[in-house]
Amino acid sequence: MTPQSSDWEGLRQRLDRIEKQNRILKWLAIATAVSIVGAGVLVGQVTTEKSIEANRFILRDQDGSVRAALEMVEGAPMLRLFDSAGRPRIVESVTSIASSVGILDVAGKPRAAMMATLTGDPSLTLFDEEGKPKCVLAVLKGAPGLALFDSARKTRVGLEVASNGTPKVSVADANGKQRVMLSVTSTGDPLVGLLDENEQPRAALGRNANGDGLILFGPNLKPAITMAMYPSGTATGNVLTFWDQNSKPRLSMGTFSSTGAPGIVASDGDSKVIWKAP
Repeated sequence: MTPQSSDWEGLRQRLDRIEKQNRILKWLAIATAVSIVGAGVLVGQVTTEKSIEANRFILRDQDGSVRAALEMVEGAPMLRLFDSAGRPRIVESVTSIASSVGILDVAGKPRAAMMATLTGDPSLTLFDEEGKPKCVLAVLKGAPGLALFDSARKTRVGLEVASNGTPKVSVADANGKQRVMLSVTSTGDPLVGLLDENEQPRAALGRNANGDGLILFGPNLKPAITMAMYPSGTATGNVLTFWDQNSKPRLSMGTFSSTGAPGIVASDGDSKVIWKAP
């Protein structure tokens, strides 16, 4: 069993771009630029098609406070909506890589962001009070998924349904390394895997049409000990097997038939029986 690759690293690049847009908000001063043409002037132009062109549009309330700003930022259009205290609360932009909508709190920290890439992959990111991403719900290359992050932005829990319909749940350690994986194969068989700190498989528990099985892997990532239960078929019985480094069964013990009779079989490196009982 090998860990399945995931597209979730691509989400980190998206999150970096979201944070960059939020920094842009702080760089931009809330200042007066070009005012929208007054209503009295527009009345005289109702029946005539006209266009208004500018680099920035500012909308003010009755107290003169800026409540909306439409402008070009680094070559991309950006719309910002402000609350009554002049704080940006909603930011919309369309860049060369994606379109996005961000929702900010009163401290200017992002709390939610929706994004769609040029290829149409959508994502929804939720942030904590410090503006750090904690949860991402996305569809990547046709595969829906959910990622949960810790305070260090490490993915700790991931849920994914592959494009072929195979679901997977992964749990990671503080270093972002997958340590536990749960899945159901394309044939409908459940599978649980335990991995070491290098994401190498060390144990697997699964079930298929032949029965149930547990595999313990050696340092060479090959089966070292297997336990199997065969409820039906030609291999009815319960068997514990020890394997050598060449994946050859060397010692097996268990009940090898429907009668439940116990037995032991020892084999050489060529899988030839050298001793058995009874």
